[in-house]
Amino acid sequence: PECILFVTQRLTKYPLLIDPLLKSSREDKIEQEKLQKAMQLVKEILVDVDARVADKEKEDRQLEIFKRIDAKSYAIFKKDKFKKSDIISSNRKLKFEGVATLMQGRSKMQTVLVVVLSDCLFFLLENSHKYSFFTPENKAGVVSLQKLLIREKAGTESRGIYIISSNPAYPEMFELKVQNPKDKNVWIQSIRAAVLDCPSDESEVEDYMTAEQRQKLIDAKQANIREIICKMRQKDFEQAILLEEKIALQLSLLLDNEHHNSDQLGPTVEAFISQYGSYRDLVSDDCDTIEIWKRVLNTIQEISTLAASLYTAATGLPLSRSCSS
Repeated sequence: PECILFVTQRLTKYPLLIDPLLKSSREDKIEQEKLQKAMQLVKEILVDVDARVADKEKEDRQLEIFKRIDAKSYAIFKKDKFKKSDIISSNRKLKFEGVATLMQGRSKMQTVLVVVLSDCLFFLLENSHKYSFFTPENKAGVVSLQKLLIREKAGTESRGIYIISSNPAYPEMFELKVQNPKDKNVWIQSIRAAVLDCPSDESEVEDYMTAEQRQKLIDAKQANIREIICKMRQKDFEQAILLEEKIALQLSLLLDNEHHNSDQLGPTVEAFISQYGSYRDLVSDDCDTIEIWKRVLNTIQEISTLAASLYTAATGLPLSRSCSS
């Protein structure tokens, strides 16, 4: 039968096969439900196939761009060199590309190929079937998609769009003119979709880094941690000095109340610190934590003994276990 030939037809022909069957089976509800389900599944398969074909085409195009870029050409991305090899490194994928005119001041214009990858956007110049990285005047040649904004230039006939990096660390703004006003919405939607897909978390961004970039990031984090710890130690030392000054003032107040000579203040403070230790000993780099712990326990025992003595002197009764605890 002729219907056997339909099995070998392209996937796009399947809806054409199911559609007349749907029309001819309107009275059979069960058959209608099955055919509608089949139509839905076929359309889902077609959408998935189209998406996979598009991904494959972008993958091939990404490889073609890589091969055509001059090996000596590079741009700057977050203070590091962005080379030809970085285009296909890690998990980077081509999201969008298009030719546009990059505005550089009032009279300067440059036709460039705008390439949008998974995590960044950059510009290429074409010369003799070869590409080279293009860096606009006083701007970055590669822009991160993180916190990237796309704005349409005002005017119904305008072909202009603005690409704005709102990242405080790397603020930039570019004005592009697309070749056709009808293509402007495609540009805006495609770049915005890439921005939405771009990882916003720093740990996810590391997936697109090379081993050298990851090591630099680790070294920078470790250096930052060491700097913070050093500042914390300095603050601890400053607090220790303030606390010792406070002890000196408290002892001075105590001696004044007892009508002692102020000349005795210095030795009394020194004797107190010598006996009980100074705050600076607690924050020094070579402090003995075991010895400090012993001092704390001894001090607690002395306080407990003193509290028991005061309680007995005031009440004539021994301090109960519940009160002492």
